[in-house]
Amino acid sequence: MRNTVALCLLAVSTACADRTPPAILDIVLARNDNEAVPLAGTLSITLDEPARLTLHFDDGDDQWTARPNSEWSTTHDVPVLGLRAESGTRSPLS
Repeated sequence: MRNTVALCLLAVSTACADRTPPAILDIVLARNDNEAVPLAGTLSITLDEPARLTLHFDDGDDQWTARPNSEWSTTHDVPVLGLRAESGTRSPLS
């Protein structure tokens, strides 16, 4: 299932000297198929050049930042945990 991410802004750091940010080639937020963990998913991002990923979240009440790993890569797969049902905003997984 493909969805756009409404609650997440993406920042990346590049190793290139050109100072232009990498282009996002693909971004997918997939629902977890395990019924025991219904409010989890995986965020998959593909870039055109290696970068480190930083995620900035805003749920309307709180804001926070996470760096899932410090690896330079063109692909990033990040588990998304702690989503809340009936939070007053549309879930990005619905």
